[in-house]
Amino acid sequence: MRPDRSRYLVALLFPILAWAQEPASPDQERALLMRAVSPALLPFAGFEVAGRGNIRPCPDGQGLSLGIVPGQRQVNGGTRAEIAVDLPWDEGDTMVYSWRFRLPASVAADAPLQRWWLVGQWHVQPDPRAGESWDARHALSPPVALGFGQLDGRDGLVLNYGVEPRPVLPPIWIRRGAWQAIEAEITWSRGAAGRALIRLDGRQVAAAQGANMQNGYRHYFKFGQYRHPGIAGESWIDLAGLVIRPVR
Repeated sequence: MRPDRSRYLVALLFPILAWAQEPASPDQERALLMRAVSPALLPFAGFEVAGRGNIRPCPDGQGLSLGIVPGQRQVNGGTRAEIAVDLPWDEGDTMVYSWRFRLPASVAADAPLQRWWLVGQWHVQPDPRAGESWDARHALSPPVALGFGQLDGRDGLVLNYGVEPRPVLPPIWIRRGAWQAIEAEITWSRGAAGRALIRLDGRQVAAAQGANMQNGYRHYFKFGQYRHPGIAGESWIDLAGLVIRPVR
């Protein structure tokens, strides 16, 4: 347990590092997280996985692989293997989230069904300043997310943005088997000042404007995989180099 996390996070967001038969020591968890996140984020980061079979170092030593494997338990209506980061910020701040990812050729897409499959999400959490607790309101779909899918045989991501009704945005085409750099610049607001810009390998590929918060408290970031429970098969994604910084 890290002392800088609220009791909400300790009790509800990060109890899921369940290492099957052997518990992970803090040093083991830290060493694995360091493969995917910058050292400055370690006090705010933790795994949301079913077990140690969901985590492995990349074979080339460049990052961390998070996998969904057959038979793993579901959490909140889906199967997941994610890293969650709850870095503090305030409404009105602009934050930049940048990381590298690689999707192996072996991952089978869910075409033509195209059920939801998230590789990055910014999720609401209770506002302790308002006495909020985890309830149906805080189990809503994330107001900002990056989903994975396949269209006409091409792999892509799509930016899901804002509170309902959401705009329909075009795909962001990606390459299999290669490291790619993604950057999300988000101005957080419950009003018209909210916006998101997505860059892939340094090029802007998506933008959206409008409200992007479901309450007035910071929305925490998760990256890896979270997918529809009906999607079968094993899937892995490689992650490295997460940095989160404010725009001053």
